[in-house]
Amino acid sequence: MKKRHPDWIKYQSEARERRTLFIAELDEAAKKEIVDGWVKECSPEDTSAIHSEFVRQLSICMYDPNLGWEMILRIFNSTDNKLCHLRLGAWHLESWLAIHRSSVIPRVENMASSNLLFRRLLSCVYQNDLSSVEYERIKLAAIYDGYFDDLSNSNA
Repeated sequence: MKKRHPDWIKYQSEARERRTLFIAELDEAAKKEIVDGWVKECSPEDTSAIHSEFVRQLSICMYDPNLGWEMILRIFNSTDNKLCHLRLGAWHLESWLAIHRSSVIPRVENMASSNLLFRRLLSCVYQNDLSSVEYERIKLAAIYDGYFDDLSNSNA
């Protein structure tokens, strides 16, 4: 295993502490603000939202398996905008799965078993850091029916 530089180890530790503090301080109003801001910024067909504060905050939430799932579902249920769903699946859901892997896949499978739109959302997830077995479970839960094809030329 490659030995990591002490400064990198210190940086990683401090980042983990900042994420933990941010997550611990999130209240209902802050969660709603993140969801509403993310949806508003990710709805237009441009990429300006990629570096927004709401995106950064939502990305931090993905490090906690329960909060990440809660925020994914809040966004999923708060809009019917296809571009938002495409970006949610190919971005935050994919990252959340890559971080937590097999420990969270049963939640995804359960949601997909009763929700067609969520199955479509899963079609946006790429393998990323998932093992072949884990990714196969995601692909089996997904439905690939061309739902997002009309967005293929957008800036998603």
